[in-house]
Amino acid sequence: MATIRVHAIKGNVQNAINYIIQKHKTKDYLCESNHSNMYCAGIEWKLKAENGKKRKSSVIDDVVGYHFQQSFKQGTVTEDEAFEISKKWIEKITQGKYDYVIATHVDTAHIHTHIIVNPYRTTDNKKLNIFYKRDLNLFKKLSDDICMEHGLEILEPVNVKYERTYYEWLTKNRGDNNKEIIKKTIDYIVPKVKDYDEFKRYMIKMGFTVEDGSEEGNHRQGLRIKVPNSKYFIRCNRILGQNNEPNYSYERIVERISNNGVYISSKEVTDFLQNDYTKKEIRDRRYSFYQDSNVQLSYEEMQYFKMSSYERMLHLKWKQIDKMFNEFHEMGELIYNLDHLDEMKLERKEMQDYLDDVSKQLRLNEKKYENMLEMRMEGILDMSDVQMQRFINDRILPLREQKQKLKREISNRSEIINKTENKVRKHQDKKLEI
Repeated sequence: MATIRVHAIKGNVQNAINYIIQKHKTKDYLCESNHSNMYCAGIEWKLKAENGKKRKSSVIDDVVGYHFQQSFKQGTVTEDEAFEISKKWIEKITQGKYDYVIATHVDTAHIHTHIIVNPYRTTDNKKLNIFYKRDLNLFKKLSDDICMEHGLEILEPVNVKYERTYYEWLTKNRGDNNKEIIKKTIDYIVPKVKDYDEFKRYMIKMGFTVEDGSEEGNHRQGLRIKVPNSKYFIRCNRILGQNNEPNYSYERIVERISNNGVYISSKEVTDFLQNDYTKKEIRDRRYSFYQDSNVQLSYEEMQYFKMSSYERMLHLKWKQIDKMFNEFHEMGELIYNLDHLDEMKLERKEMQDYLDDVSKQLRLNEKKYENMLEMRMEGILDMSDVQMQRFINDRILPLREQKQKLKREISNRSEIINKTENKVRKHQDKKLEI
């Protein structure tokens, strides 16, 4: 499953490219450019656009690039698969007519790919214009088609015409009803038992009440089950399966068990039936069992509400102790930061001055590269691709890495300083109120 986004870039497209190819976000083999030099593609695109303007083959506007993003659900793809899918996707969109830089990011829980596309066509410099209302559906369909080729699920279109009402929200969050709990429980146990007798014993030991007419004094026909802590039985022949067919009657459950191909019940079932457990242990196992069988409990049925009053008291005490330790730790950090506040501010100023120098030197080198590239295009300068790449490696990339590192350091230092000053200010405000 993948979601997509796209937006226009205005300003400096090279800054956007610098962001997506940062080393701490991606890997060398997960980023590339289809035509231009990946590290200075924005500079090259700018020159081509300006040359197109001189030839009056294109009207230059403020859109300097398009930023595409494709995000994958956590755990559905590897980083290599994500890069391959995204590359196929952007190739179908651009059809080989537009330059782009692609980078798959692996620094978050879910893998995602960024793609910066040059809006000027390589052949005649004609401008690419994206009309979101029309083109987004096309981009999504292309993405879905490629994801399906790789065995990924796709998101079904959702037509939301109104906000959910409070009743709809409440129904959504109240958990499964008793009929749904019994249905999921049966579906989970039937494939694990060798006969109906073990099915029934497992259900009863788990806390369900099971009646099938075989009990002494019970002359009811058919199977009925009562969920733990419920007052009412559910008739299983009224629980419907796929295509609204009765699939949970006594006869159908016996038939399903006889056809499940199990001759020895699973270890999970036999261990549970053979061992003696306290009420608390059975309650805990039932909670785990609900999780395994995908039963959705309402808020009041969560594990905390199944605790005894003594267990709740211990739970709350532990939370209070944990909170107290965190507060002590934060207080220690605050005292240390207060003692070194002036020192940190001075360090931040020094780093900012150094950052200004690095940024100035970087701009000069990028401008020099731009001039070299322009003279090369006009045939004035004879420099090979290897020589141009060596200039980038020696004079541009080290400064960019230094700049990014300094910006992160300054940001972290500023966060600590602001957090410390805000806490001091709040403390002073409280004293003034008193």
